[in-house]
Amino acid sequence: MKTQKIFLYQTLLISAFLLFENTVNSQTTDKQSAVTKSTVEISKILIEEGFQSVVVQDQDSLLYISYENRVYRFEATAMKVILNKINEAQLSTIDQIVLVPKRWNIPVMSVEISLKAYQTFKNNTLAAAEFSQKITVRGQSKYTKKKFQLSQSNTGSYRLELEAAPQLRLALGGYPDAVAHQFNLIPRANLYLWKGAKLTAGLILPITNEFEVPEERMVRPEILTFNQYFRLPSNIYAGLSVGYFTKYRYGGSAEIGKFFLNNNLVIKGKIGYTGYASYPKRLFFDEPEKGWQRADVDYLDYQVGIDYRLSKWDVTAGVTYGKALFDKDVLQVHLTRQINEMSIQLYAYHTNDGENYGVQLSLPIFPKKYWKPKRVSVRPARQFQYNYNGTRTFVSLYKNGASINDLHFQLNPSFIKNQLLKQ
Repeated sequence: MKTQKIFLYQTLLISAFLLFENTVNSQTTDKQSAVTKSTVEISKILIEEGFQSVVVQDQDSLLYISYENRVYRFEATAMKVILNKINEAQLSTIDQIVLVPKRWNIPVMSVEISLKAYQTFKNNTLAAAEFSQKITVRGQSKYTKKKFQLSQSNTGSYRLELEAAPQLRLALGGYPDAVAHQFNLIPRANLYLWKGAKLTAGLILPITNEFEVPEERMVRPEILTFNQYFRLPSNIYAGLSVGYFTKYRYGGSAEIGKFFLNNNLVIKGKIGYTGYASYPKRLFFDEPEKGWQRADVDYLDYQVGIDYRLSKWDVTAGVTYGKALFDKDVLQVHLTRQINEMSIQLYAYHTNDGENYGVQLSLPIFPKKYWKPKRVSVRPARQFQYNYNGTRTFVSLYKNGASINDLHFQLNPSFIKNQLLKQ
């Protein structure tokens, strides 16, 4: 009798254990299924909104979202839209979100944030100081090193983007015209290729021109370049460019930058080997003629510099030394204040010909949101830039269609955190 009771107890104990295990496994499976379903739905929502190269995965109790934004003018706005969309859909059972914005499919930074804290902050029930503790923004983290290319949706590669940028130049204080101006429209075609690679072609279309430079009254090429950029270990970025650059130069250039202190400090260098090339032909004492005019590639230029960002005020101070075109040695200092989408830069430089100083304004161009990107997209440039120099001691520095600054445009970790703390 005693043996039968022991056997009965053992049977009941085993049955209870098996029932508990099945229940736990069933709940775990249901939870995993719910998370998997939510990642699929979130991916669809982001793609419908226009984001490209989208990856949505749940990992280590985090919802990981990697994406490229070519639909919103402001990167901080794009992040807020993603957080709002997830909150509105109420699809995810995971509170912690990791956002990894990309540029040319290169992960640039990561933002780890609590969805619940973000929502309570939006509802004015959480102070900014407390919300700040719920946000972790890094320029280099394990998330920027992850490789999820095989699971990307709505790839941004092999897409053509057509944009138009205004160009304004002013000459003040002349005689008899105290304000001479030149206004051009620059349409560009950007073909995004594989990771970190793009082709850029641009034309200069003269609209009005009061400058006495005959060739600048003609339609002419602005740029035709191929750029390949890489994110290397230890938070190093490097890039190579070949083609026809601005300032009538053609050839090749290389750039490298190493970031420290959560991307608030960067040491960078650039070197170029170019020659003179012009369309149209620039002839002395005669009107310019259609056709190309060029010289051999034989000129070496270089720049080395350091920038430090004061994250509390979104101010960057920097110094650059190098050799510009026409054998000019240049030492430049600058101070840049970023105010939301606008930036103001004050600069001064010393050359072997004299000194100059000035201001550069970068202003956002309407609209805030572009049409949903397709295989071929049309949109204005994000910003209008204007430079004003105080003297006639100019420095010629060409542009090659891309830079490390372009990769990090609006994506500095401290700047993004400051923007997320704004209502």
